[in-house]
Amino acid sequence: HFPEWSIPLAFLAALVLAFGLLIPTLGFYQDDWLFIYNHYALGPQGIWEFMYYDGTPFASYLNNLQFALLGYAPLPWHIASLLSRWLTVVIFWLILRLLWPAHPRQTFFSALVFALHPFFTLQPMAVTFSQAWVAYFFMGLSLYWMILSVQRPERYWFYTVLAILAGAVNILSGEYFAGLEFARPVILWLALAAQFPNPRERLSRSVRYWIPYLLALGVYIYWRFFVYEVPIENRNQPVLVETLLRNPLEGLGLILVNLL
Repeated sequence: HFPEWSIPLAFLAALVLAFGLLIPTLGFYQDDWLFIYNHYALGPQGIWEFMYYDGTPFASYLNNLQFALLGYAPLPWHIASLLSRWLTVVIFWLILRLLWPAHPRQTFFSALVFALHPFFTLQPMAVTFSQAWVAYFFMGLSLYWMILSVQRPERYWFYTVLAILAGAVNILSGEYFAGLEFARPVILWLALAAQFPNPRERLSRSVRYWIPYLLALGVYIYWRFFVYEVPIENRNQPVLVETLLRNPLEGLGLILVNLL
């Protein structure tokens, strides 16, 4: 029986108890030092060149902004990383609330599991993976605004533009969550359940509302595959997407193997 405004604070308290108590003892680890060295020695240009060779050049803008705000001490980075995780949990909970408004208890506990389950065990690498949580938050924000656009049709284009912009921030910050773009039609199907109980009409609407996001994704894929050239071997090559485009049957087989 918590008041609704206190739910995000409950998530924050849970995250602090689960991950935050050790923050004062944590430092920088593994790949963190690559980012720190490049920025400390070469400035913003060093991060740009590092990310350009790494295959995600636009992520340098986010990294340089973080260095400008957080500096080189470990404590601010770990606090910022935990807060980014918290914001991602909150937006996940807000998405569930929009999809299943009649089930507040279930959506709360689902978000709590999402917050605490150690599916992401590299939380202490705050510099390396802080951008992952920021990108994940913007992916969630994009999905949230997408749902609002169809549930509040009088402001459809306003929320659609916001959703596309947030999705662009996500995919240009890294490619960790690009695959979630293909969850959009399923989420739209769920979001339209109350408005369009007829399955055929709901399917048609879901596909129609997905088109702007599919076009935006197509622009990114065109740039990623046909315009951008990594100057060295691309260790972040999206093999699964390439396989699906080249041979859909082989790509589906690879998906099944990965799922297993």
